[in-house]
Amino acid sequence: MECKSCGAQISDSENQCPYCQAVIRGQAAAPVVSAQPKKTAGNKTFKVFSNGRQTFAVKQGWSWPGFFFSWIWAFTKSLHVAGTLALAVFIIAGALNSGKSDPTPGDTACSLVCLVLIIIFGAKGNQWWENRLSKNGYALRGEVKANNPTDAISQFP
Repeated sequence: MECKSCGAQISDSENQCPYCQAVIRGQAAAPVVSAQPKKTAGNKTFKVFSNGRQTFAVKQGWSWPGFFFSWIWAFTKSLHVAGTLALAVFIIAGALNSGKSDPTPGDTACSLVCLVLIIIFGAKGNQWWENRLSKNGYALRGEVKANNPTDAISQFP
């Protein structure tokens, strides 16, 4: 016999499906209700990209990882040019500021350049990642509201 709830093959003598726990005899088959809470739409907007094998959700707007981890974040998102340029700026700024006992106007300028750079990464990082995904053959599947990237991806079967 086949379970009407999950489709598993079960013995004719069974009163309950051993796979989904649906009642077979005496009542219509009813699947067990999951204990997990129903997912609700979140407050963040994500664009979901897929190439058939992998799917990514890119949050719209400010990128906190891009802001805090700039060049490291860029390399993890395959933004190699942006990551290399940021790393070079940070190395040069560090070299110019090292070994000095008193700050100079040049030190302040280097610090401001680094600050502007990380703000740019925060503001534009997700947009850069979207462009990279599009160039690498990922198609935009849609835009959704979710709490995190995993929830956003789960909204697309």
